[in-house]
Amino acid sequence: MRMYNLARIKRKLGKYDEAERLLKDSLAIEEKQAEPSNERIGRRLAELAILYGQKEQYLKGLPYVEKLYSFADIYKGNERETIALIFFAYSAEIKKKTTKRNG
Repeated sequence: MRMYNLARIKRKLGKYDEAERLLKDSLAIEEKQAEPSNERIGRRLAELAILYGQKEQYLKGLPYVEKLYSFADIYKGNERETIALIFFAYSAEIKKKTTKRNG
């Protein structure tokens, strides 16, 4: 949990490379737990998606968004809103990129 919290702070400070490494490590650790928590895995996926969105690297973040989709229904309140915003932002950016290629 400490690694995840530190990663969130680093992301908010704009230290994206440090945050990315910490989030990926935290996600790997959580996925390897004897009893992994879907909520914690989903939060890490969401943070990675947000990070790549802030870096405008949507295609790099897309695999995390796709994984996050299967966890989306377990969240309530603000977390659910955040996940909905992630899905909306990624769909808008992907649509822009495909429109530019096809247009």
